[in-house]
Amino acid sequence: MSTEPPTRICPFCAETILAQAKKCHFCNEFLPANEADEPIHRIKQAPIWDPGVAALIILIIPGAGQIYSGRVLAGLAWIFGVVISYLLYTGRSESRPMRLHIKCRA
Repeated sequence: MSTEPPTRICPFCAETILAQAKKCHFCNEFLPANEADEPIHRIKQAPIWDPGVAALIILIIPGAGQIYSGRVLAGLAWIFGVVISYLLYTGRSESRPMRLHIKCRA
């Protein structure tokens, strides 16, 4: 009559290991000492951004609020478009760039 040592399931890779094991030899993860310490799978939270801060940033640089809120490509497109528009309208009239700047805010 052979007695097999007690086993348990590794919480990381689901392989059968010895109940007394401190480290899984399949996935090389250190195991919790008891069942209460088993890993908890947490959901990653999305970064929180403040719309008020984004609005303040937009007052300084058009498109920077987009970048701040995580839409980097949209923000870079805004910055590129505003710079090109400023360059196109600079020579025509003194007030045109300022009107364009105000239109971008609306």
